[in-house]
Amino acid sequence: MSIASYLDIDRYLELMVENHATDVFFIPNSLVRMKLKGKLISAGKHVVTPEMTKATAHRLMNENQRKQFEREMEMDFCINSAKTGARFRVNAYRQQGSVAMVMRYVRPQVPNIKELNLPDILKEVILKRAGLILVAGGMGVGKSTTIAAMLDHRNREMPGHILCIEDPIEFIHKPVKSIFSQRELGVDTHSHELAIRGAMRESPDVVMMGEVRDQKTMQSLMEMGNTGVLAISTLHARNTYQALQRVLSLFPAERHGDLCLDLSMSLVCVVSQRLVLTKENKILPALEVMLNNSVVADLILQGKLDQLKNAITNSSTPGMQLYEDTLLKMYKNGTISLEEALNKADSSVDMERRLNFG
Repeated sequence: MSIASYLDIDRYLELMVENHATDVFFIPNSLVRMKLKGKLISAGKHVVTPEMTKATAHRLMNENQRKQFEREMEMDFCINSAKTGARFRVNAYRQQGSVAMVMRYVRPQVPNIKELNLPDILKEVILKRAGLILVAGGMGVGKSTTIAAMLDHRNREMPGHILCIEDPIEFIHKPVKSIFSQRELGVDTHSHELAIRGAMRESPDVVMMGEVRDQKTMQSLMEMGNTGVLAISTLHARNTYQALQRVLSLFPAERHGDLCLDLSMSLVCVVSQRLVLTKENKILPALEVMLNNSVVADLILQGKLDQLKNAITNSSTPGMQLYEDTLLKMYKNGTISLEEALNKADSSVDMERRLNFG
């Protein structure tokens, strides 16, 4: 590649698609690197300059996005590549005074629950008429992909209006039995607050909010769940019960009692996931699922969130599972190694006990 004022992005995007890479990194004063099966590999021999990354980022943005980026120094958006026919999520940001970018490959087809190896219980919860579904996990573990697969299942099973508020839009859903309104922050609406305010006037059956970022968003989602809408969102948490602690942390302590009451009534389930490396060197999600049965609802109402793990462990409700349950199953059927099972468990001691004593 010749050294130009901006990077030949198409070349790297083609490499990503050909090699099934998940991300490509454009960091000033560094080689371009890609993430392939969780590992970083070099994607070229040229060190990119700060001038190149800035020019490339600005070239990919529209005028409004450039203005927002200069003002906020962060920008999330998606692009469509004419050469690959694929869609990519872009995060532009500043580091050490220079512009950097990370681009993620978004698969052109909306994935389904079976191909992602997700538990069948997700097919049931996504068909609920109302309530709150939270999908938790760390950065880049596929939370958006799991939700897309769940919405795809509902789309194929029942009619309704599915309203998505995203930043940015990743998967493009085509109507089957349901119809979709997909609104992108900064393109179709000025803010999450305005989009949520307008949501209930748009007669949705499902509202999907890309991420719970603040108290107002969480409050609105719970209110929707309690008034006949199925509300779905993501948040950053290590596991299902810590996800609810994260929800509480968004609110002042004096509101926790009312919040626990609202959660005990509106919550359908919390799903948490992390990625595991299989023996075949593939990446698969491992899920933990907490369904809001009578025991869970009572513990939430009393604010005893530290007892929720035991409630999942001792539950006879079909579909309830801890990470350790999922990892044990994947190890016993030969999908993952013992080392991977121990590494991805919440408690390696508990995992070893399950392996030794069942």
